[in-house]
Amino acid sequence: MLASVGGAIVGAILGTIFLPFLPIIGTIIGAIAGAGLAAGLAERSIAQKDWNDSWKVARGAAAGRALSMIAKTGIAIAVALLLTFAAFIP
Repeated sequence: MLASVGGAIVGAILGTIFLPFLPIIGTIIGAIAGAGLAAGLAERSIAQKDWNDSWKVARGAAAGRALSMIAKTGIAIAVALLLTFAAFIP
């Protein structure tokens, strides 16, 4: 888990640097790829799992990161709409 979080942070930074032509998308792609890659490598090296198990962990970490970003974005949009309507309705 810690490797996935650290990988997402490093991946987001590297995605921002190496994909400057995609300002926000590069950061998102980097975070998802970094989370998956770091989790897979940690599973392979620390837990001594084989490549198939490490690949499953990497896919799960990347999918979890992607789904969490989608869920947080949806919640943020809902809160923004709720606050906007609350500000203008007496």
